[in-house]
Amino acid sequence: MSLSGGGEFFRLLVENALDLIAVLDGEGRVVFVSPSVKRLLGYDEEEILGRNIMDFIHPDDRKRSSSNLETALRRPGVTQYSLQRIRHRDGTWRYHEASALNLLGDSRVGGLVINSRDVTERISLEEQLRESRREMATLLSNLPGMAYRCRNDPQWTMLFASEGCRELTGYSPEELRENAVVSYAELIHPEDRDRVWKEVQWAVERKEPFRLLYRIRTAAGERKWVWEQGRGIFSDDGELLHLEGFITDVTERVWAERVTRLQRDLAQAAASTFGLGEFMELAIDIIFQLGEISRCAVYLVEGERDYRLFGHRGLSEAAAAEAGFLCGSGELAEALERGETVQAEWAELRRKAGFPTGEEPSAVTLVPLRWEGRTVGCLLAGAPGGGMSPATVEFVEAAAAQMAQTCGRHRLLDRLRESEERYRLLLEFAGEAIFSYDRSLKVTGVNRKACEMIGYSREELLGKNVLELGVVHPADYERVLKDIGRLLASGGINSDEIRFIRRDGREMLVEVTGASLLDKEGRVIEIVNVGRDITERKRTEEALRRSEERYRATFEATGTVMFHVDRKAVITDANREAERVFGYSREEMVGKMRYMDLLVPEDVERVKEYSRKLLSGELSSPLQVEILARHRSGRAIPALITVAMLPGLEESVVSLLDISEKEEYEQELKRRAEEMRDFLDIAAHELRHPATLLKGYAVTLRENWSRMDEEIRSEALRAIDKGADRLVGVVEELLEAARVEGDRMRLDLREVEPGELARRAVEEMRARFPDRDMEVRVAPGLGTLRADAERLLRLLVILIDNAVKYSPRGTPVEVEVDGEEGAVRFTVLDRGRGVPQEDRERIFERFYQVEDVMHHAGPGLGLGLYIGRSIAEAHGGKIWYEPRPGGGSAFRFTVPLDRPYGTS
Repeated sequence: MSLSGGGEFFRLLVENALDLIAVLDGEGRVVFVSPSVKRLLGYDEEEILGRNIMDFIHPDDRKRSSSNLETALRRPGVTQYSLQRIRHRDGTWRYHEASALNLLGDSRVGGLVINSRDVTERISLEEQLRESRREMATLLSNLPGMAYRCRNDPQWTMLFASEGCRELTGYSPEELRENAVVSYAELIHPEDRDRVWKEVQWAVERKEPFRLLYRIRTAAGERKWVWEQGRGIFSDDGELLHLEGFITDVTERVWAERVTRLQRDLAQAAASTFGLGEFMELAIDIIFQLGEISRCAVYLVEGERDYRLFGHRGLSEAAAAEAGFLCGSGELAEALERGETVQAEWAELRRKAGFPTGEEPSAVTLVPLRWEGRTVGCLLAGAPGGGMSPATVEFVEAAAAQMAQTCGRHRLLDRLRESEERYRLLLEFAGEAIFSYDRSLKVTGVNRKACEMIGYSREELLGKNVLELGVVHPADYERVLKDIGRLLASGGINSDEIRFIRRDGREMLVEVTGASLLDKEGRVIEIVNVGRDITERKRTEEALRRSEERYRATFEATGTVMFHVDRKAVITDANREAERVFGYSREEMVGKMRYMDLLVPEDVERVKEYSRKLLSGELSSPLQVEILARHRSGRAIPALITVAMLPGLEESVVSLLDISEKEEYEQELKRRAEEMRDFLDIAAHELRHPATLLKGYAVTLRENWSRMDEEIRSEALRAIDKGADRLVGVVEELLEAARVEGDRMRLDLREVEPGELARRAVEEMRARFPDRDMEVRVAPGLGTLRADAERLLRLLVILIDNAVKYSPRGTPVEVEVDGEEGAVRFTVLDRGRGVPQEDRERIFERFYQVEDVMHHAGPGLGLGLYIGRSIAEAHGGKIWYEPRPGGGSAFRFTVPLDRPYGTS
């Protein structure tokens, strides 16, 4: 290009620029404006020229804009940046980001050059992103636990702690970070610290995850059991950087397990001892082993209020005897007789009884032993350090309840020892199944509970070989045979979990404790077994375990681009997502690059200016700027970069969001936000009901177990089972949807007879809805399909379930199978209210239901038809809805006869 043509080139460049370019004189009047003003603001050039620029600026922005203009006039040659609203010719206000360069002294220009860009859409998008982040922060803050990152040092120095640490430990993230107020190691129980350190180091050395269970003490002095899972984070060359993981409160679960073990061990102790005193000593040993108890004593009532000491530990003989006297006098005796648990200061009890003060435990808990509606004794317990937590009190109460049961049974045995009828009554009153057999394995005794458990009468069991009844599951037969052999050979006690088969064919899991009865010469003459049905408990535990694993997997799958930078903008840390997005390894970035090196040159100065204002306090944190990032290959990445100061640290956090497809991203953001709100409302509804049911029945069983008869207890357990099944069903539906979303639906293709498939689906649904009429019609000569039978069965069950749910009782649900142009067509018909015209295209979308979220009443997450459509399309077919003549709905789907297909 020649020099003479240079002026024409730049004139054409300005006139065709996308941004608005204007020149102002020293008074702020417009002396030149580029033709882009028509596109950006709707004005013709003649409407702008000669007018003061302030005439077009929003009144609220004029003071700031005027100040920026004056600064630019005072500083020739320096670019001044500003953001203000400018009036469009149609009366609306548009956000413009402008730069001003004073060239009044340049004879070629002689004015103040303004370069302005319309950023209205970006401002709107930034506002939406801020709101989205606020919602996400609220959601994360409600997680039941603490996510963390810490150093691998003896203090477990926290580098990051989520807001969940407040509820877990009583300390804020700021108080834990860098050991500002307390180190996390100080919160760990002294007896657990060394074990926690060794187990973590063992896992780190092997680069394996670690899972820990230990105790902590909170800021309020409360002792909690926590479960922790984490792992070491290593650099590419194998250097340990830090530890990351999640800690959650499992105090209730730990104490529930302890109560279960307590009840089991006390039952074994009751089965293995003959004297009440021996049992009480064993019971005290068990309580000390499991209950974090430092002192304990057991008393039984003799006469009116005479509390006789049966055993003690952690108390002197004099203190234990004195406690027995206190239990039988004054207000304390009255409270125990009413069945009330009493927590009191020992000195106060002694003062009320008129005893002098002296050395004694600071606080004690006294729990009455209740049998048949009256107090038969008292269990005294104290915890290390004084006060006792609510969980420990519940543990002691559970121990007292079972000790009272055993005490009562021993008293019955004492009264009825001379009579076979008395022995039979003892067995009949037992809450567990009890059965005995001799050395030839013939059943010699069985109680009512055992008969009810397996469904056989006493007459059908007595005299039969215990291994030939068919009650023991075949897979457990060899194990049971070995257990019996040990008991016959050496006596003693044996416990195991055995699967039984009821008379009606149902399986059940039974915790069986066997004990040998010896004659005077010490030979085994009989084996007595105590069995407890633990089927429901195991199902609940399994459902909880699977729920926790899914939750952990979801938590560990999240990620985003993230940097830590110091005051000089040098990168001090980068995550793996940053390596993937920019193409640099972590070693190439950390300590060697500034995050601004990852920006295109045109944006560096602008981001520097914003960063300086952030450091000086002119702008508040976090700062968000739309920029062009640069991949290692030189490829530009349109992105929204966020810079936030870390309070109290000389570091900032920089995150990056790719906004290459702005419009698509904006619509996706809105759509996913709406779906997430709908999903959260529906999921909360679906999960809250069974969870509330489970908790309600569990609390009822815990507080009223001994007062309930067996029928009521069974009904409550069945309700818990049903609630757990519903929880599992919701989670399974979510997992199925996740497999669809993640392109992980695999088909197991086999030859399938379509009519048989339809009949299987109807039989399954008849079992679930025995009061509904269902019909199947299959056209002849259809042949077979190459398809995934279980997937198609699931699709038919989804459609039949919808038909039952949305059609009135008394009307039939019909399933038809026929042929259609090289495919087999399945149809599910009902006489329900049908689907409105406006909803027919959307009912197969994820989370969509005909009722809106605010009026969501029926069960389900709105995923059934979405999953069904995915199954049909994975087979190369299609699914659709048709209104049924005469009223009702017709849902149809096809499966091709000759198309090869594999995965969805």
